Amino acid sequence: MSRFLKRVGEQARRQAGVLAFANSDGERLSYGDLWAGSDRLACLLHASYAGDGPVAIYGHKSPLVPLAMLGCLKAGRPFVVIDSALPDKQAAEVLSSLGVAVGICVRPIPPDVTRGTGFGIALGTDELLACLVQLGDEEERILPKPSSSWVAKGRATVATYAEALPNDDARIAAELSLRRMSAIDLERLLSWCDTAFSGVAVPGIFLNQLSLSLHGSAVELVAALSSGGSVFSVSRDLAADPRGLQGALRRCRVTCWSSSASFAGLCLEFPQFNPDMLPRLTHVLVHEDGIVPKDSVLERMAVRFPRSHAVA
Repeated sequence: MSRFLKRVGEQARRQAGVLAFANSDGERLSYGDLWAGSDRLACLLHASYAGDGPVAIYGHKSPLVPLAMLGCLKAGRPFVVIDSALPDKQAAEVLSSLGVAVGICVRPIPPDVTRGTGFGIALGTDELLACLVQLGDEEERILPKPSSSWVAKGRATVATYAEALPNDDARIAAELSLRRMSAIDLERLLSWCDTAFSGVAVPGIFLNQLSLSLHGSAVELVAALSSGGSVFSVSRDLAADPRGLQGALRRCRVTCWSSSASFAGLCLEFPQFNPDMLPRLTHVLVHEDGIVPKDSVLERMAVRFPRSHAVA
């Protein structure tokens, strides 16, 4: 078992009822449910779907997406994260280029995405929710558990992120990019997070604004889940609703900010976006997006939140 999975497992045993992931739509997942549910999903993948090809995880900001990620890691199956907001044509390109045959569909996957791709088997929301059904102690005891031998150490790819990158010409469709993460990359990211987010206010609450299909979103997931913190994920719809967004930010009590430069720049336009709104904020991570200069946003964040420091 990887060091990351061991750390998440330790948190699940220590604080099973503590919140691990929540989104702005009110969906929540505890550490206990995250761990037990991903165990069951890993066993289902291992028993029912032979091979070692990648598994597509299709969805948006549901707590079932990180559950599916952990299930794939435990099953030793590489996965590709595809945001359901990605254009159908580009989502189909991902499935075809990676030879994906098995999918975990947190949202229904459109026929135009799978047509002609070789994609044939999908686990839907019902199967995922079944993994979260509460069982008695005796039933839980006799359930099969993932084997540490399923996780191949040093695997060349454990995750692939399907990113639609903005094009200089707005009239041209965004360019699709595939970013791969190896088992070694995951371990390095864990070590980096331990250093970068040291001194985080407890409990650590990490903002997730980036799509979960973007490589950068792995930072807050790894940092939060390995340390016993929680992730608060902002949906695309909320990000486009300034009034609702301000209310959500005030309620979530974020300690670690992680967003694109353009999203942080948008929030900085609100006078109310200040330490009164985010009194526990200690760390700020801004991702370059090619739209708004990252350095200027970090300078403005430092002025607005003088008690926080930038994560480099």
